[in-house]
Amino acid sequence: MKKIILFAVLLMMVCPAFAVMTETPNLEIYQQKYEPYPAEAGKYLTLFIEVFNNATEEAENVTLILEPEYPFSLDKNEQAERFFYEIPGIDSVVLQYKIRVDSKAVEGWNELKLKYHFTGGSWVTRKFEIYVTEAENESELEFILGQIDPIAYPTGTSTVSIEIANIAPGTAYYTIIEASCPVAKVIPEKTFVGTLDADDFDTLDLDMTFDNVTPGRYPINFVARYKDEDKNKVVRQGCQ
Repeated sequence: MKKIILFAVLLMMVCPAFAVMTETPNLEIYQQKYEPYPAEAGKYLTLFIEVFNNATEEAENVTLILEPEYPFSLDKNEQAERFFYEIPGIDSVVLQYKIRVDSKAVEGWNELKLKYHFTGGSWVTRKFEIYVTEAENESELEFILGQIDPIAYPTGTSTVSIEIANIAPGTAYYTIIEASCPVAKVIPEKTFVGTLDADDFDTLDLDMTFDNVTPGRYPINFVARYKDEDKNKVVRQGCQ
């Protein structure tokens, strides 16, 4: 008797598991992958989504709509909505979307939503997590005050040296620097610097003729205009 009971227990333990399948349409949505991983700010990613009908009956009039929110947006040639007259039972389709990541996206996980519907079912929303890193091609200019010769004084003229440094890993192209001061005439007001690679710098020598003002600390304002590696126009402001 003990042997019979033991055999029955062992039989229960080795019985294989099996998936439960329904007759009526049952869509299951999977994020297959996205490329590149991780996604990069300022660039595109390609998202692959599998839509699987885990049923014996076909799913009819299937509508799927991707709803990107910041920092994501669809490429202008992409259609957010995809429609299938039917997806047969035990069959799947793969959606592919080209998605742009905003250049100012911060590093971390971000969410994408896909909502879908088919005949006989209600609207359902599926969420996907996408990891974004900051753009490696982003450039950032910093202004550093150098020498002032001679020491500035009211109504006087001094040559002020300013270093412009690119402190980010990307390159700044066609760089133009505009300089101004609320209490002085600055020459030149605009200087073409050209290309600043990562960790590169250049020096501007500004001739400044000061107004008859009360001695004190006054700002030199800078505007940098350039293009990044994606040919986007960038404007940065600085002050010394």
